Amino acid sequence: MKLLEEEQSTDNIPVHGKYYRDLVAASDIGEVARELIRDRITEETSEKLYCDCPRHTSISRKSLQVDLKMQLWKCWGCNLGGDVIQFVEFIQTGHVSKGVKGPQPDSHRTARNYLAARAKMPILGESGLSQEEMEENRERPKEKRSPFNKLLDLFHTSGSVAFIDQYDSGWATMKIEDHYENIRISSPKFTRTMLNMYFAAYGEAVAHETIELVGELLTARAAETRHLYNRYAWVDDRLLIDLCRPDWRVIEVSAEGWKITEETRPLFRRFSHQRPMPLPNKGGEIRKVLGYLTVKDTGNQALLLVWLCTCMLEYAPRPGLIIYGIQGSSKTTAAEFLRWIVDPSVILTSSLSTIVLPFRKIEVGV
Repeated sequence: MKLLEEEQSTDNIPVHGKYYRDLVAASDIGEVARELIRDRITEETSEKLYCDCPRHTSISRKSLQVDLKMQLWKCWGCNLGGDVIQFVEFIQTGHVSKGVKGPQPDSHRTARNYLAARAKMPILGESGLSQEEMEENRERPKEKRSPFNKLLDLFHTSGSVAFIDQYDSGWATMKIEDHYENIRISSPKFTRTMLNMYFAAYGEAVAHETIELVGELLTARAAETRHLYNRYAWVDDRLLIDLCRPDWRVIEVSAEGWKITEETRPLFRRFSHQRPMPLPNKGGEIRKVLGYLTVKDTGNQALLLVWLCTCMLEYAPRPGLIIYGIQGSSKTTAAEFLRWIVDPSVILTSSLSTIVLPFRKIEVGV
């Protein structure tokens, strides 16, 4: 009976070297890059992909380069590079394993298993085994690996990535069914997702404390900082609008027009009160909005339409909208209607706080 073997240096073990050659041949580095960091590709030619490295700040935003012909990559800012396996390892963890003899580190094994799953190849330990032998190996008692390490491996092999937002909070981009979502690591949804992932792989539950510990480690070791937006995001020369739909699709608006896209590296966070926006149709007319409002003055109509557009300018100060009129003149209805257009929510209107803070007089000397 063939036994599961831990991977060794591919230079010394021919059968493992063949496995690596087959795995690399089945994994086009360009396609892998488009899956993992599509939003960071700033320029693309027939021979190279120029990318903004997620591991450091780059003025040119082209420091990470993927050679489509040679099937290699290099980040000039990090001074790291290698093949497609090392590329996945770098994107997932920020590390690259080179010159390691004997058992490879978890980061390398996780990247390798990710590519194996993508190429529909068996993992290295099952390479060359028949289907019956693979099933028997899976039913045998596993090597002494703790639920913590198993769960950590599952996180990385699923294509998930941990990162820190602008407020130093831990997040994870995780693949849910056929799309990617941003999930706060400290949230109940992250716990549920990790629990379901572990149960699907091992047929048993994992302790809540283990999930918390994995989350803390992912946050501590996250090598990427990502700015998260809410509903609207201006990125370079594009406006991204989060539809807040279950499939996490966004509207991308540029000088060429708009389209609905799917992001593998979402830039949004969501709140529980937000509701989905309807799917848009081309050929609309913004002035049709006025037909649902009781604003008759043409000057006020122009101000209202401009204000409606400025709601998408998340990076700039915006004027507040003051709706005035006698009682029963549809002021609240107008506010709810406008809110539903730009940011649908179960909380359509809110009032100013009634909390009165005490005023303290401060003497200032000259």
